[in-house]
Amino acid sequence: MLHQPYRDLLAFLITPFLEQPQALRLHQEVTGGGNRIWLRVSVSEVDRLRVLGKNGKNIQTMRAVLTAAAQNAGHSLNLEIYDMGRS
Repeated sequence: MLHQPYRDLLAFLITPFLEQPQALRLHQEVTGGGNRIWLRVSVSEVDRLRVLGKNGKNIQTMRAVLTAAAQNAGHSLNLEIYDMGRS
C-alpha cells in the first residue's frame, strides 16, 4: 500500500513555516503490515520554533490533520520532530 500522500501532506503543511525549506528532511517508516505510519521531520534550527509554534500549537495542528487523514484511511500515524545534529 502506498503511503506517499502522508509525506506530501506533511510537506504541504510545514513548508509555509520554513525560511530554509531546503533543510527540510522527512523520514517515513511503515510497520504493522502497512497500517502504522511513522513520520519523522527535521528542519533547520532557524525554523524549529516557527514549526513548533507558541505552546506547540502549529505542530499539534499538523499532527491532528495527519492523524485524521490516516484514520480516515484506516491507518495509525505518528509524527515526530528530530534534530539531525543530535543522536
